[in-house]
Amino acid sequence: MFEGCFRLAWRLGFLAAIIAPLCAPTASAQTVTLSVPADTEFAEGEGNTTVTVTAMLSAAQSGATVVDLSLGGTARSTDYAVVGTLPDITIAAGDKTGTATVTLAPVDDNFFEGQETVSIGGSATGVTVDAVDVALQDNETAPSLGVTSTRIDQTDPFLEEGESARFQIAVVLGGARFEEDATISLTLTNTPAQMSLELEPEDIDFGANTPPWSLVISAGKASATMDLMLTVVDDD
Repeated sequence: MFEGCFRLAWRLGFLAAIIAPLCAPTASAQTVTLSVPADTEFAEGEGNTTVTVTAMLSAAQSGATVVDLSLGGTARSTDYAVVGTLPDITIAAGDKTGTATVTLAPVDDNFFEGQETVSIGGSATGVTVDAVDVALQDNETAPSLGVTSTRIDQTDPFLEEGESARFQIAVVLGGARFEEDATISLTLTNTPAQMSLELEPEDIDFGANTPPWSLVISAGKASATMDLMLTVVDDD
């Protein structure tokens, strides 16, 4: 194909200057791939962790390639701290690889986050940089969830047919907290203990505020409450 392009340019004469550049080969895009040793991870409560990051060029270059490292991923910047400064990786002219060490100090908080990732990426002039993800392990377990209801408009805890009452519903977390607002969905599964009747859910009139209900526990908080009005249907 390349020889054919020059032959066409020669035959067309004055068009050679236009056609020949279109037939010239183009340089392939260069890529830097970042990697870390297998099984590398960061973990809350384990102190500082240092990892070696390797940058590999898809092809050696005539000049040095400098990769400016950066951090991202699903982990927030408040979930860890960089110890010292974030280094660059320099790949010398004619070489294909370079290395640097990155030290992070995971923050041991009281939030349940599950496993997150720290993405080690970067940028370099004239090349594309492929990032590598490193796991950030959480040392909290999922919090327990408790729900209570308390009648707040009377001292009498029992409710008869035809009566209305106002209850406070409380959702309480046990153990860790959530780092973001958490929406809890509530529904009626059986008769509240404060009622002296054996009722099915359809025997209770919630007015316009019908189940299911949503209750938001704010980030970092242990509980949330909502008020609920209901009337026991009098079917006599």
